Amino acid sequence: MAQLVPAAPVPVGVPTSGGDVASGSAPGVRARPRLVLVGLILAVSMTTIDQTIVSLTAPTIARSLGLSASGIEWAINAYLLAAAALFQLGGRLSDVFGYRRMVIVGSALFLAGSIVCGLVPGGSAAAGVLIAGRAVQGAGMTAMFPSAVGLLFVTVPASGRASSMAKFFSITGAMTALGPILGSWLAPINWRLIFFVNVPLGLAALAALMVAHVPRTRRPARIDLAGATLSGAGMFLLVFALQKIGAWGWGDLRVWTLVALGLAALVAFVATQRRAREPLLDLRVFADRAFCLATAAIAFSSMAFMAVFYFLSV
Repeated sequence: MAQLVPAAPVPVGVPTSGGDVASGSAPGVRARPRLVLVGLILAVSMTTIDQTIVSLTAPTIARSLGLSASGIEWAINAYLLAAAALFQLGGRLSDVFGYRRMVIVGSALFLAGSIVCGLVPGGSAAAGVLIAGRAVQGAGMTAMFPSAVGLLFVTVPASGRASSMAKFFSITGAMTALGPILGSWLAPINWRLIFFVNVPLGLAALAALMVAHVPRTRRPARIDLAGATLSGAGMFLLVFALQKIGAWGWGDLRVWTLVALGLAALVAFVATQRRAREPLLDLRVFADRAFCLATAAIAFSSMAFMAVFYFLSV
């Protein structure tokens, strides 16, 4: 999935008063915005490179490990399913526990998942370990990406925020093109290197964020578990249905049952958010016309990108 999100006027959870931010450094020590930007670009680039390099190297991985078509399909889809199901919750956790903390947690999770995938043993356990590693990567991305955007917002001064956001999104987005190039070099040597390439990126990102005097944000609040469950279930079912259309066909009752269940869960999610005192998603953001138009534009461009990218690469 393309790692692009529209910019709201003020991201949900971004502190609007000084009392919501606790500096992560000693008194009088200022954050280093440039180093923060570098760390965030390195962290998110792991995910954008990974989404293309793994898909295009999948046949090599399957042959090496002796995976069935179903096994390698689940290894690819586990990342997308985890990301779709947990993305809303990841954004809320970033608000509650702080952007700095969740960027670090997400980066560490993604790094750990990459190492697990790179160390997958042969034999009957291969598929299960690879699928688990990919799911951990997806979970790490959902913690890392929303918090990275929020952290950039609160760290960079307003005068340089637009420029920093442009650099962040353009560079991390361009990293998708690096996946096929790296894959073509690394796969013939050893396919495991396509996962280990994340190790230096992840370690460098963590090191940069640790020494950049990043402010610690926090907003004590309840986490809407009912909303998280409904949104996660709805997105999981819809994405799973779309992924199975190729195997089952558009006319299969199972596809439309999954679609109906997914839509029902999302409708229930919206209903709970309208009543919740501390909703997982503040529906008032959709009253902003610019936000809605930007969201729609990015949704359609992302669908076009993911549909065309694979075929152009092949």
